[in-house]
Amino acid sequence: MAYQDPRVVTILRRSREHGLPGYTIRPEEGRFLQFLVFVLQARRILEIGTLGGYSTGWMALALPAEGHIWTLERDAYHVQVARQNLEEVGLGERVTVLHGEAPKDLDRVAQHAPFDLVFVDAEKAIYPACYEWAVEHLRPGGVFAAHNAYWAEEVTGVLSRIRQDARTFLFVYPSSEGLLAAVKKAGDERLSPNPHS
Repeated sequence: MAYQDPRVVTILRRSREHGLPGYTIRPEEGRFLQFLVFVLQARRILEIGTLGGYSTGWMALALPAEGHIWTLERDAYHVQVARQNLEEVGLGERVTVLHGEAPKDLDRVAQHAPFDLVFVDAEKAIYPACYEWAVEHLRPGGVFAAHNAYWAEEVTGVLSRIRQDARTFLFVYPSSEGLLAAVKKAGDERLSPNPHS
């Protein structure tokens, strides 16, 4: 199991104490998200699906001082809990938790684009629309990441879509549930095509 900073452990514990559902990323997936934040030198991150702020916390810990995360959550109670959790562990200033639903409310955060990283862990039916939106609002070299790459038909459908998309380059992190990462190309044709990813 990957090392967990005590702050993300606290977020997970408090989420459970408040009765939030138990589904969330695994610690090794949180560490992979941190890795992406470091490698990308990400300063602008959009998360779709906050729950209690566990994955948010992983990414926020890797942000530089001027970095920020906007995270969109459709459940008002989850928004309240996530805000409290992030404030309690000292990450509240790095994160704006918004009450809204993707994809219809994504235009509320478009003003902060281009993003370095867009991470989705929400209702699986919205993944295709979120991918299309993300590709338009990522910087060249930015990453669209999505949880449950091996888990749901809608997500495997996104995988099929990305494999045929010349705009991005795909990698799937082989965690137990799979975490896909698609890099927005900047016109570099040296990369192998996605069908062989």
